[in-house]
Amino acid sequence: MSAAQQQALVLGGVSFVAFVFFVCFLLPSRKTKFSAFAACNLLFVTLAFGAVALLDLSGGRGEVLVAVMTELPVVLIVAWVCLALAGGLPARPGTLPAEPVARRPRLRAILLSAPLVLLLSVGLATAVGLVWPSPALRVYAPAPPQFVALKGLIMAPEALYSGLAAVVFIMAGRTPGLKRRFYFKNLAFSVGMVCIASIALESTLFAGLRVWLSGEDRRAILESLNTLEACLAITCILAFAAGLSLRYTPAVAATLLHR
Repeated sequence: MSAAQQQALVLGGVSFVAFVFFVCFLLPSRKTKFSAFAACNLLFVTLAFGAVALLDLSGGRGEVLVAVMTELPVVLIVAWVCLALAGGLPARPGTLPAEPVARRPRLRAILLSAPLVLLLSVGLATAVGLVWPSPALRVYAPAPPQFVALKGLIMAPEALYSGLAAVVFIMAGRTPGLKRRFYFKNLAFSVGMVCIASIALESTLFAGLRVWLSGEDRRAILESLNTLEACLAITCILAFAAGLSLRYTPAVAATLLHR
């Protein structure tokens, strides 16, 4: 089993446990659209990582497509969160943005642009990967320079929007009059978004090191970064689960992601 398959097995197992937790404990008592969306995303992630762990994929274009597919659920989560914070969910017309966003029209416009920009970046990255194939799943193999472009096209906007969402959650948690559990709920969501932004930055750095790094220490550095990425992914899932588990009263939680 390759290093990519081992990491996929770990992340797939964690995603499956999180999916079971969502279905058994969150959905019966927290039937919000975000909970259902997160559960479906976790199931998709579990299947994607399971396929990577079980199948010996070879070929540059095949690896690129699988790498993009495993990144797509994260992109969708970031887009959903940004839309929710900006009050732009299509299923809830007329909903108000989070209180810190409502006072900042420019910030709201940026958050509303998240789905278009993120999906466009995924499309461009896929095109780059198909035209110039890269060993996307052979994590310790040398990579061509276009691999950095493939990763950067997805990770740069993902890091930007995740970071903005994390800041909004922090500002919402500092809103006067909120009970302490609402503060911790915002804090948990903020930690989750910070982890996504950190993974995006780390993944871009990892791609650059695969292209330019050489020497005896190359493998050790890449292994350390790979372990760090897995830890950040697990922390992200746990943070979102904690945030969704905290009880709230929707009538007084307008600044939270309860919708």
